[in-house]
Amino acid sequence: IVSPFVLLSAVPLFTALRKKQAGDDMQALNWLVVSLLGCSLTGSLLFITFFWTAERYLLDFLPCAVLAGVVGFWQLAVALRSRRIPWAVYRAAAALCIAYSVAAGLLLTLGTIPLSY
Repeated sequence: IVSPFVLLSAVPLFTALRKKQAGDDMQALNWLVVSLLGCSLTGSLLFITFFWTAERYLLDFLPCAVLAGVVGFWQLAVALRSRRIPWAVYRAAAALCIAYSVAAGLLLTLGTIPLSY
């Protein structure tokens, strides 16, 4: 996985399924997350059909998944903020995921530069 931070996009889905009665704000947030993940899934399914011919289309669906991951990060942060040790562990794990995502993205970019440059 190039971007493990995207895995946090599953949190809003589980939250939406777990809480049947939600306020207007939560319903709007659930609608946003479902839309973002739907766009990401549609883009990734189209990308899979011609993966080896044009890898540059990876960036077409990844931003939607990252935005959904940010919403998941925010929801977990709000849920864990009152607990001291899980909050510290969560912040450290999120920082590691973000650092790994940035490093992997940079290394993938450097790998595409021709050696003759």
